[in-house]
Amino acid sequence: MSSAMSTVDLVTCESEPIHIPGRVQPHGALLAVSEPDGVVVQASANCADLLGLPELPLGRPLADVLGRDLTAALAAPDPRPLAPLPVSVGGRAFDVIAHRHAGRLIVELEPAGGATTDPDRLVRFTLANLRNGLHLQPFCEVVAREVRALTGYDRVMVYRFDPDWNGEVYAEVKREDLEPFLGLHYPASDIPAQARRLYHLNLVRHLPDITYASSALVPELDPGTGAPLDLSHAVLRSVSPIHVEYLKNMDVAGTLTISLLKDGRLWGLVACHHYAPLFLPYRVRAACESLGVLVSLQLSAKQDAEDLRCRAAAQERLGRLAAALVGDDPVAVLAERPDELIGLTRAAGAAVVSGGRVTLAGATPGAEQAARVAQWLRDGNRGEYDTHALPAAVPGTDPATASGLLAVPLGGGDYLLWFRPELIASVRWAGDPHYKRVVTGPNGPRLSPRGSFTLWREEQRGKSEPWGACDRDAAHTLHEMVLTALARRGAGLEAEARRRDDFLAAVAHELRNPIAPIQNAAQLVRMSAGGNAVAARAADMIERQTGALRRIVEDLLDASRAGQGKLRVDLVPLDLAPLVRAAVEDARAALEANGIALAARTPAAPVRVRGDAVRLRQVISNLLTNAGKFTDRGGRVTVALGADATAASLSVADTGIGIAAADLRRVFQAFAQSEGSLERSREGLGLGLALVRSIAELHGGSASAASDGPGHGTTFTVRLPLDTSAP
Repeated sequence: MSSAMSTVDLVTCESEPIHIPGRVQPHGALLAVSEPDGVVVQASANCADLLGLPELPLGRPLADVLGRDLTAALAAPDPRPLAPLPVSVGGRAFDVIAHRHAGRLIVELEPAGGATTDPDRLVRFTLANLRNGLHLQPFCEVVAREVRALTGYDRVMVYRFDPDWNGEVYAEVKREDLEPFLGLHYPASDIPAQARRLYHLNLVRHLPDITYASSALVPELDPGTGAPLDLSHAVLRSVSPIHVEYLKNMDVAGTLTISLLKDGRLWGLVACHHYAPLFLPYRVRAACESLGVLVSLQLSAKQDAEDLRCRAAAQERLGRLAAALVGDDPVAVLAERPDELIGLTRAAGAAVVSGGRVTLAGATPGAEQAARVAQWLRDGNRGEYDTHALPAAVPGTDPATASGLLAVPLGGGDYLLWFRPELIASVRWAGDPHYKRVVTGPNGPRLSPRGSFTLWREEQRGKSEPWGACDRDAAHTLHEMVLTALARRGAGLEAEARRRDDFLAAVAHELRNPIAPIQNAAQLVRMSAGGNAVAARAADMIERQTGALRRIVEDLLDASRAGQGKLRVDLVPLDLAPLVRAAVEDARAALEANGIALAARTPAAPVRVRGDAVRLRQVISNLLTNAGKFTDRGGRVTVALGADATAASLSVADTGIGIAAADLRRVFQAFAQSEGSLERSREGLGLGLALVRSIAELHGGSASAASDGPGHGTTFTVRLPLDTSAP
């Protein structure tokens, strides 16, 4: 290996200053203007010829070049949304695009294009794909088809990145005679870090003709700063020579890329190739940018929907594990529930390593290997840990059962381990991904892009399917639950309750954040629906479900406040009877829609208590929701309000599944559910009744439950002191 090769690597490629090339593509002209005087301080060398000027307009006011009306428009705080601004210079029509960056107003002019786009088409595209329920891959194919219809490129690909920034052609629409690229992989070196940064800044990047001769900026350096002009946001910025060489090696003549973002991170690109030069007017590119934003939003929604399904399944298992952990040895509980444990993270097997004992479940390496993995974790002082290439980290590990590892500590050197098997994959690369050739250019030695894109197959072994965020979060939550259980056993209920309540508050705040954007999206769908009944029903469904989610979040926050002694009630004199009647009517439609009859008996005379109307309404609503959840169609719920000499008594009785005597003592505990309810898959978070008791006690009252056993219904009773000061 030569000395040059030993020092030239991807870092060298990533150091190429592609944001300050000092040159622009020649189909347009660029002017850099100082402010506030509005004087041109730099201009592209082609500016005079393109604009029909006798010489470069250096030192001249921008108004003399482009006119006072347009210059006044560019004085806006952010001129980018105004683009394209029409202007006539030297008898030619141009589109003006401008932005401010690094203390300069950068003005770019392109020949005005006659192509127009249908703005309603983007709305129709968005609404159609909100309704069609397509999964991610077919949705990306629809996106590629839409972009090709909009732009006319020979080949349009949706290209997505993996966690290591390698790329894959995930969807493709092309001219029939072209070789397919679908499914091909490209190494991360094809789009290095600084190029990805610019894709993040410039959502659309256009290269009409790769054979162009770039036009230099004059003077070369900004006279005010002595530094090269930063063209990160410029649409005319000249492309890296390495990238041009790369495209030539692919026989591509013109390109367009549209960035796709998810959660503020570059998810992928819509990459368009044409095999002859192709110029797209700015208006078409602006439509592409809008489409990219809409697609990015839908990508997030579709991936989030899949993630939500995973999290919902994990939450069910966590709920059952949480109930089992109450009062028992946490490690023993995990060892006794292998199916719940394995399913929680979609693993193939799991191991509990505790006190020198290894308990295995499912497809795992042997006990000795599992113990060795746990020791490796201990030696490295590793906490929560995951990898999809364990054999490379721990040599000797059986790849057939343990190529993937997800681990959480259980305290005291114990570990809970999940395993995934080897996923042998034949990866189809576009050319040899390991190709390296050093060439010397104006900026010194660099790696040259590979010249061949002939299919290169590479078999990958010793790796599993990667763990997803859903898997890691489920493992983390179980870790927190186990630590909570251990803390409870070691330090009593007070320490456990504090940790639980902090956890509830954290979960509630995390869940609260997406509710408002979802509701806003539902309103947008409703406003855009027109007379479309399907879209209107979808908006109704979204709003109902987000309303339910909001109530769950409020229950979580209230449970956290109650556990920390921060739940407050504002006690004022009130009549309980109208409050009960209103709550009953609010619940009637939902119960009757499920075939459950609802009856209420309230006295005509006032039932006066000192209470918080909002909190007492919450008590009644929670009791009715609980009754409806565990009562079959054809059943009945009866609400009765009465009073004796000292207390008001509110009862909610149902004809539902009932509660075993052994479960009655814990029915008001947070997260507690009877075994019958678990088997019937009707459990919620187990917070509603806990809040009923907390609120009743804050009023100086009590809550109780009675049942003759499974199949015989349940009656919940809340007693509140009467207001003796009332007349």
